[in-house]
Amino acid sequence: MNETPEDNPPAFPFAREWHQARRGTWRVAVAEDSMAPALAPDDWLLIDPTCDRWPRRGSIVVFREPDTDLLAIKRVAARPGDRVRIAAGLLHLAADEAWLLGDNAAVSLDSRRYGPVSLDDLVGRAWFRYSPASRIGTIRRRAVKPGR
Repeated sequence: MNETPEDNPPAFPFAREWHQARRGTWRVAVAEDSMAPALAPDDWLLIDPTCDRWPRRGSIVVFREPDTDLLAIKRVAARPGDRVRIAAGLLHLAADEAWLLGDNAAVSLDSRRYGPVSLDDLVGRAWFRYSPASRIGTIRRRAVKPGR
């Protein structure tokens, strides 16, 4: 039997294997608070896996962490071609890279730790929260400063 994203929804950051599907909607469960208050543990999200480029700044994406290959969720702070201010100066992102940050900077492991993320690691854009019932709704973009 072939597994589809709906048959076996991945939970991040603990997923060990991930089979990239380019059709249908993925369901994922938030397992950590690095995106609080926008996302909370036990939120269930719908992910659009058909992205072939980085979504707009402020969008929330699921990707494979460069160091561990585990699934994670962060916000796009800078896109390909953007410049990001880091301790060593300015970093110019390549044509296939993005700078991803967690909303809860105190606990988030993100691009400040592992640097830019390649487009090859993008799983998809989070677009809708369907659980818990008190938090159902579209996931909105918000402005974010890439060098924070």
